[in-house]
Parts: sequence; structure tokens; C-alpha cells
Amino acid sequence: MEFSYWERASFLGNTKYCVLGAGIVGLSTAFHLAKKLPGKDILVVEKSPFSGGGSTKNAGFACFGSPTEVLSDLELMGEAACSELIQLRYKGLHLLRETLGDENIEYSACGGLELFSQVDKIKSKRNYETVLEALPKLNNFMLNALDEHHIYEALDDPAGVYGLKSIEGGINNRLEGSINTGKMMRSLIKKVEDAGVRIVRGMELLSFEDKSEGVHLHFDFGKLNCDKLFICTNSMSRSILPDADIMPGRNMVMVTSPISELKLKGTFHMSEGYLYFRNIGDRLLIGGGRHWAGEEENTLEHGSNPNIKKNLIELLEKQLLVDIPFQIEHEWSGFLGLGKSKMPILKKVSKNTYCGIRMGGMGVAIGSEIGKQLSALFLKE
Repeated sequence: MEFSYWERASFLGNTKYCVLGAGIVGLSTAFHLAKKLPGKDILVVEKSPFSGGGSTKNAGFACFGSPTEVLSDLELMGEAACSELIQLRYKGLHLLRETLGDENIEYSACGGLELFSQVDKIKSKRNYETVLEALPKLNNFMLNALDEHHIYEALDDPAGVYGLKSIEGGINNRLEGSINTGKMMRSLIKKVEDAGVRIVRGMELLSFEDKSEGVHLHFDFGKLNCDKLFICTNSMSRSILPDADIMPGRNMVMVTSPISELKLKGTFHMSEGYLYFRNIGDRLLIGGGRHWAGEEENTLEHGSNPNIKKNLIELLEKQLLVDIPFQIEHEWSGFLGLGKSKMPILKKVSKNTYCGIRMGGMGVAIGSEIGKQLSALFLKE
């Protein structure tokens, strides 16, 4: 199949820079390229109707990091790398808010509460008392990393405040927040299109060849040439960059019908960030649980894992919405880009090709900054 004259003239243009992936990173890359190179032909290509991985399928968390998640990162990565990752989240969230405006993404600086369960299958590796003891050290680490004081603080009796069962304690993170994922992406798309960038959906890249004169792209609908290619496909990247240290991680999300007596208002985490829930008005969203299934969830197949779904519903019934009738009204799956390291892959792949991938489940927080840094990586040359 080949593109028609009309498609090339009106939709594809004389593409100079092609960005693959219309998620947060891809659109942010295109936006920053357009700001620095006004009038250049920049094309964003996306294979799905929206964004195939997680940008329109995430749960709407600011993704700053619960205390047990940060403690785990410190243990695995060391202080220097963990500090770099925390700063990336911090800068990325500020850039997202600055670029789009809090009203346009419904940003709420509501804070985030990590809850510690007494139920075995939901317990964190670090119990509540252990994390309480680590709070001074953790807050000092954050002070050194961000110059922000007292980010984490224990909350007295979260079970009583929110009507929960089998919860032994909670620790608040004042830098966490929530967004409206759909409004964020619509605002970002408008911002990018207003900057003169074209977005074409429904085209899948089959292969590419990086030649001295540019990049030859082979899509399912035809062939296209560009001077530079920017790969921003995150969890979908393995088929394009087979040697990259990246694999998909499927996450399921469910949203209840409206609940008139809903007490849970704000954002919440459990089990080192693997479980999360928040209100959307008077509905409750709950998601995560891939730690219950391991490698089974390293897939790009949409759908739900029956065991994860069963455990999430059990969490709702026995701990979060005890004696409160509810129905699941929406259910979907999204995909994270994971690897041996939690740091994103941001590099020049070959002579004319660059990539910004492996967001590690933090795309909302770091995606805008990674897009900015990816464009800068090319522009400084």
C-alpha cells in the first residue's frame, strides 16, 4: 500500500522530523521541537486512536512516590540515582503544570496517603512501624534532593477518618496530587497542534532504516522519509528497538458507579505503590496489583488477570468500602514501560534516530521533562 498524493500533500507534508508515539513523551518532544524550530515540518505518528500504552489509560496520579516506594528505590538504586529520579519527577510535574495550566488538567494538590494493611496479601514488605522510624531519614533525603521540608508525615487513625478496616496506619505525602487524564491529553494535543505540529493516527511502524541522508520509515499504510526520527513509544518499543532493556507491564484499572456515602477523597497507595485508588467525584477508582501475578503481566494484550481482579474487588469489599454497596462500571488495562533500571532510556540510537522510552510507570510525572530533554539532546548537536 502507498500513500496518495492528497495524503502526502495535506496530512504528511514534507516531513522533516517524525515523532513516533502520541503519548505524553512524544507530544512533549514535538512541542519543544516546534518551539525551537518554528516553521519546520514536524509529524507525530500514532498507531492507536488515542495513545496505545498508558497516557490516556493511567489512573490520574501525579506519581510523585509513596514513602515505601522511595525507600525501596533508595535500597535498589542508591542515594545518587534515587535523588536524580526524584528530581526528574519534581521537575516533570512542574513542567506539565506550567505548560498546560492547572485548570486544564484539573490538577489537585490533595497530597497522597499511603496506607498500611494488616491483611497478609496486601502488606508492604516494610511494616508501618519500620517506615515511621525511617521518616526522619526519608524527609532529610528529600530535603537534600528537592529543598522541600517535611514531605512525609504520619496521619493519626486513617481507618477512622476514612471508614476503613484492617489498616494499622497511614503516612501522607504532601507533594502527591491528582489530575484528569483525559483533559490533560486533550490540552496537550491542542497545545501541540497550535504549535504547528501535525498528528496522524492509525499508522503502525513496521520497520525503519537509518541512512546517511535520513530515515526511511515503512508503515502499514506506506513509506515515508524524514531527516530525524524520535521514538517515544514506551511500553511498545521492543518491536522497534529489539535490543532495548524494556518490557511491558500491564496494569488494570476499575472505576465504580457513583457512591453517595463515599468517604475516600484524595489519592491513596498501598504495597510500595503497586496498589492505588482515588476518588473521581463520587466514584472510586482502583488499580494496579501486577505484583500478584509476576511475569504473567509482562504482556501487551488488553484484558484483565482474573486473580488480580478478584484481589482488587476483595480489597474494596473487606477494607475500603465495607458494608457499602458498589458496582464496577468501567474497567480497562494500560501498559507501563519497565526495565532493570527505573531510570528512563534517553539517548541517540543511531545517526538520525533518538529515543525517549521506559517511563517506569511514572509517565505523568516525568513524561513532559523527558520530551523536553529528548528534543534538547538533538538540538544541541
